Amino acid sequence: MPNRIFSLERNDETVSSFYTLNDLVLMINNRLNFENQISEAYIRQNFYDLIQLIENIEVIDERNGFKIIWGPTGERRIPTDWKLRPLVANHYELVLYNIFIRVVGTGNVKVQYQIKGEGHHFDFMIEYEGEKYLIEFEGIDHFKANRRGVTIHPLEQLNSFNNPDFKLIIWPYWIQRCEMNLKVVLGLEINGLGAIWGADYFYNDFPWQDSNNIIKTLNAQFNIERNGNIGYIYGPDENRNYPEHPFIKGKILNNIAPSWTIEKFIPKGTLNSIEDRNYWLPDRLKIK
Repeated sequence: MPNRIFSLERNDETVSSFYTLNDLVLMINNRLNFENQISEAYIRQNFYDLIQLIENIEVIDERNGFKIIWGPTGERRIPTDWKLRPLVANHYELVLYNIFIRVVGTGNVKVQYQIKGEGHHFDFMIEYEGEKYLIEFEGIDHFKANRRGVTIHPLEQLNSFNNPDFKLIIWPYWIQRCEMNLKVVLGLEINGLGAIWGADYFYNDFPWQDSNNIIKTLNAQFNIERNGNIGYIYGPDENRNYPEHPFIKGKILNNIAPSWTIEKFIPKGTLNSIEDRNYWLPDRLKIK
């Protein structure tokens, strides 16, 4: 599979950015009512303007294509009344849903799950071998200040959660959407996978002064460290179809954008030692 094309069948090895029509149909149909199932022909007919060719493979871009198809915005989105209730909120969560059911089966994954007596709806609840796991996916917007400059600390929910019947997992956007990471949560694997490909919002952009601790705490849920650091999350990775993040060469090494330096990858709250700073950096940006 060419770089940046997702494969549902091989999701541990493929970092998503583009989706094949076949995978789109499979993933969408898993959350549509029986009478509203779609086909590749439906995608071609209704979303022809979103289709691109990558090495002669028909694909749709995650950011400006898939989110239009699944909604909630877009004039020709999949109609809401076609969808199973409760609704999978967005295309990121739709991918996670399809990954989760591959690991534990459809009957063991609940979406928009509400604990009895509590008002909050969790993105997912997974039951596995008698244990219950609540999973919240947090996209980039969860790590930004809103227009009024107000931010909710990413660890607030994790630290305040107190229900012995469930284990809460916060799944941030830089944790690869793949089976390996769910298996780490379930205790079936030891090491998870991080990946930042399509994002242009990096750790130093986070507004919290303790971002260093926030990120490490969230990463520990999935054990994504490799060789004592996490620089590999920017690629390249010979074990995944994962190229180097384009900003490393284009904006940092080639100095196309002077404001872009290695500081972009180093979160606030990091100690000023070379070892602590290198923890966050890909190999060819590490400080010598």
